Amino acid sequence: MAPRARPLLRTALALALCALAGLQRAGAQQAPAGSGHFRFASIHWEKQEGAGAGAYAVNFVIRSSWRASYAAFHGGQPVTLPLDVSAPLMLLGATTPSFTIVAEPANVTHSVLLHVKEDGQSAYPYSMGGDWVEGETVIPHTFTTPGPHRAVFAGCCRINMLGGAGAFEQEVSVDFGGADFAPQVPVVPGAFLGPGDAVSFPAVHPKGLLDPTVVAGSIASYRWKVLRTVDLVSGQTMAHALPAGVTMDEATGLLKVAAGGAAHGMYHVELDVSVDGTDSASSVIQLLNISNTVPLTPTLEAAMPSESASPVHPAGSGSDDQLILFRTGFKVEAVLPFRASVPGSAPALMVHSAGHLPAGMTSTVDAEGSRMVLSWDKPCWHQGMARHLAVCFVVTETSTASGAAAAGFYAAADYVRRSKPTCVHLRIVEDESPKFTEPAAEHKFHWEMGRGSEFMIKVRDEALLDTVAKVEVAAATPLATGMVLSPAHITGNTAERKLSWEPLPSSGGGEYRVCFETEDTPGLSYEKCRLGVRTATVCVTVVVARCRYILRPREALNDVAAHFHTDWVQLWALNPQLMRPDEEVGFKEDSSQLGAAVNTGHMYKVDRGDYLAAVAYKFGTSVKMLLHLNADLVSAKLEDELEIGRRLCIIPNSCLRD
Repeated sequence: MAPRARPLLRTALALALCALAGLQRAGAQQAPAGSGHFRFASIHWEKQEGAGAGAYAVNFVIRSSWRASYAAFHGGQPVTLPLDVSAPLMLLGATTPSFTIVAEPANVTHSVLLHVKEDGQSAYPYSMGGDWVEGETVIPHTFTTPGPHRAVFAGCCRINMLGGAGAFEQEVSVDFGGADFAPQVPVVPGAFLGPGDAVSFPAVHPKGLLDPTVVAGSIASYRWKVLRTVDLVSGQTMAHALPAGVTMDEATGLLKVAAGGAAHGMYHVELDVSVDGTDSASSVIQLLNISNTVPLTPTLEAAMPSESASPVHPAGSGSDDQLILFRTGFKVEAVLPFRASVPGSAPALMVHSAGHLPAGMTSTVDAEGSRMVLSWDKPCWHQGMARHLAVCFVVTETSTASGAAAAGFYAAADYVRRSKPTCVHLRIVEDESPKFTEPAAEHKFHWEMGRGSEFMIKVRDEALLDTVAKVEVAAATPLATGMVLSPAHITGNTAERKLSWEPLPSSGGGEYRVCFETEDTPGLSYEKCRLGVRTATVCVTVVVARCRYILRPREALNDVAAHFHTDWVQLWALNPQLMRPDEEVGFKEDSSQLGAAVNTGHMYKVDRGDYLAAVAYKFGTSVKMLLHLNADLVSAKLEDELEIGRRLCIIPNSCLRD
């Protein structure tokens, strides 16, 4: 697999990428001359593309950073900066870094070649005296069994340390029985935190997949575990622990410094990041500088478009991480403003990114050097392309004695300050079908005979360039007799219709299911980005009350009796509240008052052994009359027993001839 280059940002106003290990922040330590050259590393693995089922071929991917001017790095030869990175760099050192795959019948050990994109190195003199280079190493291997298997990346020496105490070791685990990858975790050059600050270690599928069949569906599909913390000043190692006052949420990967402060210093924090429920795990060594006072630093914010962004972590967590939603074919811009630590000052500001931006996405810094813009004009997503990525950003502020820079490098810095890292999750979703905003799916409307009722059918397509093509009744659920559907009113990506109905006297007790279908027409600007027409369906049920009728304008009991094939005297007996039944009891046409609600029959509870003919005989009526008063019985068979306990509307001694 070809090595993947990290996206970098530059501007003509002394904004450039930097990859450094230490910055002077309150309480930060100076590195002794000639100290170790290893700064950070992140290792994951993924199944090789094209490897079939039952094939255990993997690519191990190591992203690491080293001191470019470290003498052993050059085999004792004179150091010339910037480095020539036209060819891969062989990693050397007090103990030559190596990658060992624990396998049968014997271990396999690889030297480590660092592939660096030419503009992917930085060589700026910082407070810890570092000229730093970072790159990627890809090591292929084929196992004979699904695992679990182990692989170890080891060497010497850590930044700020010499000798055996500075040795480092990272272990990754391969388990094809649980997943065909271990998550990718972007690592920033250094996390510089003060009281209440937080930094996250976002884990994503190496290809950004979100398919639930892949196991790793979201942030919550991973587990973070602290393996050890190494104090880079004292050399002390703390197994399975963080510095005092620092905690980590193992379910989200959020590391936080207590509001009251923590043990200040410079540390290597080593993490195991696994696919939850499996033995597949990645390894991360992160440089962490902690100040026990509120530091003076530049700020980096995530001012995302509100309609497409949401916080990754809850309010008060100390994290500014954001999740941005991108839809296939639609441009989205996300802005990350940054400011110097002292308003009105004019230091040099540099932006570093960790993680891979998808093809087609650009990241630029504006001419004023005050904000970075992530832009994606027309993301086209199809199955197999990236769907969830994470990129982390840090801004570094450098002040020089002269205030000038030569050849892009800063001389003798007065100070170096760095913002806390901010990570942006990029979620790419395929253009979705239009959605019914009204009515709610499977809603039940409770209507009454004689009273006109209605509801709106509203559709909206979140893709503003799409056009709603239709809103229709599904062929499988035709409208009941008397239902009226208004013409569709379509305005671009929205549409609406209205269903009206005055339930008939023969509809009492009925449940009328109606489904509506909609589809859209893709916008011309991205029609090749999608997989066909998008459709959606919503279904509702209209339930009509039995034995209850709402009188219409100027209607009398005699009129209602005709609807139910009885006489007004019998209806009057069912409605003793009507004092003058021989007069109009319906509301006047010029009145806002509803008509009277009248009972049109007795409610009968079905007993054991009841069937249609038996009930009709029991009450001196006909089966046809029962069906007229109880629309839900239309499909019942004459000889079938009725459900015990169900309610029926009955008018005794009335007859509608069979």
